[in-house]
Amino acid sequence: MQSKTSSSDPVRMPLLSGTLFRKNLTRFWPLWAAYALIWTLALPLTLFTRLHSGYSYYPEPAYPDLARDILSSASDFSLYMTLLFGCLMAMALYSYLCTARSVGFVHTLPIRRAGLFWTNYLSGLFMFFSAHVLVFVLTYLVLLTGSASMPMRELVIWLGVSCCLSVLFFSFGVLCAMFTGQVLAIPVFFGVGNVLAIGIDYLARTFSSIFLYGYQSGGSGGFTLWALRLSPAVYLSRNLRVEYVWDESYTDILSVRILGLGAVWIYVAVGVAFALAALALYCCRNSETAGDTVAVGWAKPVFKYGVACCSALGLGQGLYYLTWGQYQFQSDYSLAGVLVCMILMGLLGYFAAEMLMKKSFRVFRASWKGAAVLTAVLLAFSLCMSMDLLGLEAKVPAAEDIESISYSISGPSQYFDAETEDPALIDLLREVHGRSVAEKDFQMDRSREYDRWLRSSNLERPAYSSMYLRLTYRLAGGSELSRSYTYYYLKEELTDSKFAVCALRAFCAEPQAQIEYMLNGGDLTKVSGGEFEYFTFSERGSSSNNWYSLTTDEARAVATAIWEDIQSGRAGQNLFDEDSQMTNSLELYCLMDQHNQTNYVRIELNTGMRSTLQVLEELGIAGEERPLMTEKERRETENAFYNETLAEEEGVIGGADGPTEIVAAEAA
Repeated sequence: MQSKTSSSDPVRMPLLSGTLFRKNLTRFWPLWAAYALIWTLALPLTLFTRLHSGYSYYPEPAYPDLARDILSSASDFSLYMTLLFGCLMAMALYSYLCTARSVGFVHTLPIRRAGLFWTNYLSGLFMFFSAHVLVFVLTYLVLLTGSASMPMRELVIWLGVSCCLSVLFFSFGVLCAMFTGQVLAIPVFFGVGNVLAIGIDYLARTFSSIFLYGYQSGGSGGFTLWALRLSPAVYLSRNLRVEYVWDESYTDILSVRILGLGAVWIYVAVGVAFALAALALYCCRNSETAGDTVAVGWAKPVFKYGVACCSALGLGQGLYYLTWGQYQFQSDYSLAGVLVCMILMGLLGYFAAEMLMKKSFRVFRASWKGAAVLTAVLLAFSLCMSMDLLGLEAKVPAAEDIESISYSISGPSQYFDAETEDPALIDLLREVHGRSVAEKDFQMDRSREYDRWLRSSNLERPAYSSMYLRLTYRLAGGSELSRSYTYYYLKEELTDSKFAVCALRAFCAEPQAQIEYMLNGGDLTKVSGGEFEYFTFSERGSSSNNWYSLTTDEARAVATAIWEDIQSGRAGQNLFDEDSQMTNSLELYCLMDQHNQTNYVRIELNTGMRSTLQVLEELGIAGEERPLMTEKERRETENAFYNETLAEEEGVIGGADGPTEIVAAEAA
């Protein structure tokens, strides 16, 4: 007679098991209790301490403070708690799938597969939701003991966000458990799955930057939008945040709100989809896969080739930079070196994944065909990237597709970044981008010359200066495109329209651009004071910076002069001329509201700001005691002091103790 397992019998059986549900609660109560205890310490107990601190100099928190604390726990702490315990709860409830004896016993119970799945799944959600309700009640009782208004709306939002995040991450943990028969592989799959998209995005961009001129290589903390959206934990950590809502005059806080709730509602639907996908996998999963690294047949080649490709992109790039890369100039690369490192590390990952799945080191003979296919794919991919078949290097987005551009500019002595939505400024930056692409060969030759000088002590330093530009286009539809360029230029090229640095100088001279990157939101019509920075020299020739406090009238007069220089374009014309950069700077205090909250605006001075320099001298702010000085003059003065001191020391034998007496012995 053919035997049957009750759990897979199509006959009607209970969809849920109360006995198994209660067994899960009693068996895994330490995990349940730990989750509830941590939340109790983090929210109600913390709020109780704030409300009843007993210190007079710590006033009782008002409604906005309590609302902010509650919403902050929803946006920050709840994310990390559900991420951690979602994985642990899935490991605990579905650990029976990882041992042959346990899975054999559970699958003989008179419950259908779907019933087993939903019983375990709902018992996990019950532990999460009950802990949240307990903390909700305790927090409500704590808030009743205070005199401030009850932030009930915020408390309900906390409850909803916490429950939604627990659905998302617990469901994803359960889905990971369905793919493996090793309990320790569940947290590995869970962790990798949460960062897989941004990891691939980062590795692809760093790999592309080896071949493509101007391609943004990553490491800046920025990821493409699709990668962030496919990484819920990272996306929510960036977009689920709390902010105050002020009135028009910035005098009173109207409310506190949490941003990113729309993403939470979308991700809870994704969590439900994860649960349904996990159910489908569970119903067709073989009990004999207990102990396997990958328990789903169609997922085995995906796992094997996925590990191989990630190993090729990640470890391959690391090996390249440790070997060929460190001996190449920044503007060059070794295609042969890239191919060797990529293929070597890709094969290493391929055979390592095969060994994990086969549980044996003897995999080479049976897997060589797949290794050959992998080698061919990596070879073709690297060659296509080196030839730029997609035209990524020369791509400049169309103006109608651009919503805004973020830019960072690093000159000889200044750095600033800003974002613009102004159509005229966007057109100027697109022109800079296009000229930068056209200068590829020219700039790479100069980059090699500069690298040769850095690596040799015998060569004379090149006569040109350098600057850096990074552009990030935010396009319609939410996508982004980033490029970065380093320019090596001569001073006369700043005024020659053939060069990209001339176009960039024209952009920096635009009044609207100067307002964006110099004032950073500050209003020069509301200046209340400020500081003037200047340098002085000691008797030994060392320089030190000092600050002079401006009165309100002085600060407003200086602000008016700065505005004149901005409107005339003079403030931004000399940003890339090293000789025009000054040691002096201004820090102005701009009032933001009636509570005297201020915004600090720092202005680096240059010789082109004639109106500002004139006002500083006319008001007596700058003079002999507080000199106006360029960086070039400062270096020359320091060098003069140094040479004078060195000459004096060389002219005296004996050093600091005075001249040494020289006695000539008489001839006998």
